[in-house]
Amino acid sequence: MRLLLALVLSAAAAAAADTVEAFGFRWTVQNAADWALEGGVLRLLVPGQPPPGLPRRPQKYALAETAPFRKVTLEAEVRRNGRSLVLIYAWQDEAHFNYAHIS
Repeated sequence: MRLLLALVLSAAAAAAADTVEAFGFRWTVQNAADWALEGGVLRLLVPGQPPPGLPRRPQKYALAETAPFRKVTLEAEVRRNGRSLVLIYAWQDEAHFNYAHIS
């Protein structure tokens, strides 16, 4: 199972196509223009809503391009700005992943 770490805020769904560089990793994102690296912080700039009629789940995310992990310890300083934040792990595809929700 491929493990990719991600930071996520709820927004519109799209297929991952672009990349951004941050924290020594390349991150796959749906649209690079939606993200900015400011003062060492990777920020999602464009909030949005999930498409109507679909289950509520993370829609915008940045997936670190890494080799698969069997075990991970994650240390992070995170802050949500009025929206939810999730940490994604055990990513397989858009419909199959686990996440920890911080709200």
